[in-house]
Amino acid sequence: MGRKILILFLFLFSYCFDGFSQRYNFEQYDIEDGLTQSQITAITQDSKRRLWISTLGGLSRFNGKQFTNYSRTNGLSSNFILSLSAGKNDEIWIGSARGLSKYNGHSFSNSADTRKWISDLTTDKTGTTYGLKAKRLYNASKDALVTISNDTTEVVTTLTTDYFRNIWAAVHGKGLYRLENGKWLPFALEEKIKDLVITNILVDELNKGKIWLLTPNGIYISQNNTISKAYTEITTECNTIIQDNKGAVWIGTNSGAYYITPATVIHFNAGNGFTDNVVNKIFKDVENNIWLGTDGSGLFRFNNNSYVTFDETQGIESRIVMAIANGPTPGTIWLGSYGGLYEYKQNQRIKKIKIPSQNPNSYRINFLHTDHKNNVWIGTPGGGLWRQSGQRMERMDSEKEHIAYNAMIEDSDGTIWLSTNYGSLTFDPNTRKFTRITKQFGGGILKLGPDSVIAGTQDGAWLIVNKKTITPLKIKGLSGSSILCMLRHKDYVLFGTADYGLLIWNIKTGITRFLNTKSGLASDHIYSLLEDKTGIIWVGTGRGINRINPKTFTIISPNNEDELLVECNQNAILQHDNNIWIGTTKGVLVYGINPNPEKSKTLYLYQLSKYNTKFQT
Repeated sequence: MGRKILILFLFLFSYCFDGFSQRYNFEQYDIEDGLTQSQITAITQDSKRRLWISTLGGLSRFNGKQFTNYSRTNGLSSNFILSLSAGKNDEIWIGSARGLSKYNGHSFSNSADTRKWISDLTTDKTGTTYGLKAKRLYNASKDALVTISNDTTEVVTTLTTDYFRNIWAAVHGKGLYRLENGKWLPFALEEKIKDLVITNILVDELNKGKIWLLTPNGIYISQNNTISKAYTEITTECNTIIQDNKGAVWIGTNSGAYYITPATVIHFNAGNGFTDNVVNKIFKDVENNIWLGTDGSGLFRFNNNSYVTFDETQGIESRIVMAIANGPTPGTIWLGSYGGLYEYKQNQRIKKIKIPSQNPNSYRINFLHTDHKNNVWIGTPGGGLWRQSGQRMERMDSEKEHIAYNAMIEDSDGTIWLSTNYGSLTFDPNTRKFTRITKQFGGGILKLGPDSVIAGTQDGAWLIVNKKTITPLKIKGLSGSSILCMLRHKDYVLFGTADYGLLIWNIKTGITRFLNTKSGLASDHIYSLLEDKTGIIWVGTGRGINRINPKTFTIISPNNEDELLVECNQNAILQHDNNIWIGTTKGVLVYGINPNPEKSKTLYLYQLSKYNTKFQT
């Protein structure tokens, strides 16, 4: 169970990916990473932002880079640990099968009573630590049992703290109690509460008076003193519950975990990037990261990244996605890979689109382009130029022509321009005839004005006016460059090169500037360019994705979660609604357009621990 995973996806919960069928971002830590044992029972965090993880094989401390492990040889009374809590002065309280232990930063001390298990440890706002000792409330700080309901035979089934660090307890057959000013006060609820065996409690932070109750028979919600069963679609037993900083509720079950908002319920499991194993504990740290402790798969951290990914797990036979375009019907997106042509539609599994050809090169897609009539053009490397018009898929060129089609645009009069290995061609769909305009191997192609086109080649760029006047663009730094992609932004043209990074040319003044790895780009190999609806320029490179502020042409510093080592593909980029789709050698990345792209998120512990293991996602 030592597989290390960095699943590559998602800002699902902050932007607009609801309904995507995908795998999610979970970073896994297991015994191969240094975790002492894979069956996790509890998680807490000290003031130095270090995580403490209890397992059925000892105790681990994680500083973001490495684990430090403790066991009986270090002074613990038992390696079979059930609960944890961070107390005053960074004391770590440890409940085990042999009673209570405490770590003061240097050594362990153990309680004299080693016969009873200690579970559900928690510390209130006064710094007093409580736990359950053989189903009785136990004041760990005072080493004394406490009676909540004046019944010395009471059975306390769970213990927790709310967001104000007030202690709550469930007493079987009696109901919920809250500790206020040193007194245990019953929480008014209908009589039904006495029939429930409550195994966990969550006091909702955003909805006053709303309390979530986990039981062996499902989830119940108390609101306005009325208890009702909720989320009956969750049929597996629930073990742990927390609420994140956005108000979403996370529930760990005997088969994966659930994420619940008013709009959606998502089951995280082995089919979408998590695990089907039991989740014993979910913990929110001080940076609002979500950690999930499993029974046998170790520790997972949910990465709230700003992207999701589509790859083989969603039905794409080859993860090398070379082309992306809007599909011929509303709400669809077509993906071209080295394994064929595919259609994505929200809430549906990606399906393959048949190309009526026996030539295997017809299923190696180089480009996709949706024209002004909503026809989709498909370019291949020697397998033909195809067009989907309505329900009809037809080859537009002759089978005798073995052209590698690399890119396509339409100019202002509807002329089809193709960038190919034979140079820049125009194409008349009515006569099916090509006209060769330039001879140089073509890369990107860009409409500059009503009668002008720029053709990017392996030897600089050429300006084509009225389909016949051809002039090399003598721009400083451009001559001899291999041009892979281009973008027009106001009075500027951006050239993505294969070796020198991004060249920015002011059409009016002739002034140029470069952005490259010295400027902060992920790579000097620039494969794709796009300006989103907020004006931000997206740059797909050979080693990651950058965003550029178009006002200053400076690189926007990425959030830590966005720094992804991935190779993008040429001109494989699309804006669809509020999402940016980018084709890479590891699938399609889909980003939400961030209205505050330069707003960064502070991470402390986890800056030390970034894995680049890929796919996974």
